[in-house]
Amino acid sequence: MHKDFILGVGCQKGGTTWLRSQLHRHETCDFGFQKEYHVFDRLYDLPKFSTKFNKNSLKIKYKDLNLPNKNDPSSYQREHFLLDPQNYYDYFESLFLNNKILSTTGDVTPAYAGLPIEAFKKLKEKLEEKQFKVKVIFLMRDPIERIWSHARMTIERYKVKGKKIPSDYQSLLDSADENNLDNILVKYLYADPRCEFRTRYEITINNLEKVFDKEDIFYSLYENLFNSETFDKLSYFLNIPDINFDKDERKKQRVKKENQKQLSIKLRKSIFDYYHETYKICDDRFNSSSYWQYY
Repeated sequence: MHKDFILGVGCQKGGTTWLRSQLHRHETCDFGFQKEYHVFDRLYDLPKFSTKFNKNSLKIKYKDLNLPNKNDPSSYQREHFLLDPQNYYDYFESLFLNNKILSTTGDVTPAYAGLPIEAFKKLKEKLEEKQFKVKVIFLMRDPIERIWSHARMTIERYKVKGKKIPSDYQSLLDSADENNLDNILVKYLYADPRCEFRTRYEITINNLEKVFDKEDIFYSLYENLFNSETFDKLSYFLNIPDINFDKDERKKQRVKKENQKQLSIKLRKSIFDYYHETYKICDDRFNSSSYWQYY
């Protein structure tokens, strides 16, 4: 059996939740206890919506926890990964100890799209020390649509009492016209560093290819993901020939899109101009203009 580690690095709102669920349910795959581990984006202090990571505060908070027991995988929690990343690598290795048919594990955390080269080098080095073959998957969605989807998710949370969203988004939406929330939030979002590092695909591609061999990276456009040809390529890349991907997912996405309000043409053009280099590189590399409508 092979021993693969799938590193899913994004993009946010680009099909990563679907991908992780498809893989995790297969009998030869186990992606562990967490949907997204968010270890290295915190350790490398990427722009985010929560408070800055403070390792000393975390040590104080969890000072009474027992240290991870290498013979008991259930004792490994995300806090232990943050306190000592070696626990992260040990945890994924431990999944293979009592599962003889396991071939694939991994971490699909879209925020990893913003990791620097040194982070990818460290991840690869430490995982290879555990005898993993590291394979990277990077799904990309039209930047306009990705940011818009991000905004809609935030608005949905805003409308549910008690759901936490960033305080600046909260104050913006509180003062906005109820009928124009999408346009107002997208306009605020698209150049925000917390959003931008997830959308500059050209930077992620460059950083990945400085560390990983190209044959160990799987790229796909979200808009071209849910079809038999892409599924076949993904299955071959994963070396899981009998995996059955859910082909109904694209239909669900289309139903959602039919119910959306529209972004203004002016705003779409502003985003396109701002991410011009992203669009250009993705078109050169992946023929994205055949799938991304721009404005």
